[in-house]
Amino acid sequence: MAKKFTPAEEKRQEYFKKVINFLEQEGEEVLIVGTNELAFPCVDKDGEGIFLTVKVIYPHGGKDGPYDGYDMRDAWDFKLKQDEEKAKAAAIKKQKKIEQDKKKREMSAKIKAEMKKQSAK
Repeated sequence: MAKKFTPAEEKRQEYFKKVINFLEQEGEEVLIVGTNELAFPCVDKDGEGIFLTVKVIYPHGGKDGPYDGYDMRDAWDFKLKQDEEKAKAAAIKKQKKIEQDKKKREMSAKIKAEMKKQSAK
């Protein structure tokens, strides 16, 4: 007896097959390595053989409610913006530290030169 799938599972299987067909039409060797996962070998820019994997899943959601791809995209965009702002702040902080260190070295060099002058007298 054939297993009966939910409409969501049927849609997942449909897109899984579409991904496989697309990659095969592009000349890729597609390996099904799990219920929801496929892999295909390729060569990176350094000529090394690697595998890439693709998962096609139907996310059911979690404790916060049903899965919403739009919310996930917005959360990802927000995270990227936060990371970018943190990186900018860190770069500014680093530049200030470099300037402070440079001033300290210059001041230290002036003091040493002055002390050398005084000891030479």
